[in-house]
Amino acid sequence: MRYMIYSLNTLIMLCILSCSSSKVYKESGITNLTQLTTDKSIEVDPCITQDGTKIIFASDRGGGVEIWMMPISASGGIQQITVSSKSEDRAPDYSDSTNEIVFQSTRVTGNWNIWKISLGNRGLTQLTNNEHGSFYPKWSPDFKKIAFTAIDKNGDPYIWVMGSNGENPTQLGPGAFPDWSPDGKKILYSSWTDTDNADVWVMNFDGTEQIQITQEKEKQELYPVWSKDAKRIAYVVQYDKGNFYRPSQRKTSASQDFKSEIWICEAFGRNPTQLTSFQGLNISPCWSPDGIIAFVSSRGDSWDIWTMIPISN
Repeated sequence: MRYMIYSLNTLIMLCILSCSSSKVYKESGITNLTQLTTDKSIEVDPCITQDGTKIIFASDRGGGVEIWMMPISASGGIQQITVSSKSEDRAPDYSDSTNEIVFQSTRVTGNWNIWKISLGNRGLTQLTNNEHGSFYPKWSPDFKKIAFTAIDKNGDPYIWVMGSNGENPTQLGPGAFPDWSPDGKKILYSSWTDTDNADVWVMNFDGTEQIQITQEKEKQELYPVWSKDAKRIAYVVQYDKGNFYRPSQRKTSASQDFKSEIWICEAFGRNPTQLTSFQGLNISPCWSPDGIIAFVSSRGDSWDIWTMIPISN
């Protein structure tokens, strides 16, 4: 199996291991490094609203893993969006146009599937019903379509696109972690080569013209996201084939450090630049309209959401 989402129990275990020997290094590629969340809980999957004022994320601060929202300025109240009881809600993405959040959840069936919640009336709609799992939904820029990852019966990930209400699901090709270009004409994603190495790729919105962007053979490039001006791509570099993203192979010894960093490059792979430099986990980047990057890091006592500005801004 090339891809699987982590349960919160696995995230907690990884947090303990990665924080046990953490050390912060000089990070010359960034400025304005700011910690947004400080609750002694696990915060993951940040999403910045299109107007840049709020950040939406998943957290177990209320007991279960649910979707929360707070001002990105960190001044103001935090709001709980979903109440999932014994299930988990993860990977939110917000539509400013319809005031809806798409997310992945284990509710009802116990399998990860894509759901949608309206912030106006709190109505819930299940959009996929895949017994093998569907993950990481992303709204198209016009909010009429949703790209997502679905696992097939062999455990392999594929990129799919469906309508905003789950209609007309269409498979585009192998890969995971899709993200739309700001004009909606292309989709970024990660895909695995024949040597089982993950790289960043881009394709047209209909699945044609699949082009490999990164070429690293010893590192894994994951979670690619376009800046709002379409000039840059942020992504995660995982420094081994170990398993933060592949639970069946995960490390179990605290002496084996996890390491992943946030990098950026220009469109189509030019001038790759490392931003973070921390012996631990830095994952899940997302851009604000003004070039701030929010991400998840284990550099504190738990997994928290941080923001930074690339010096190249």
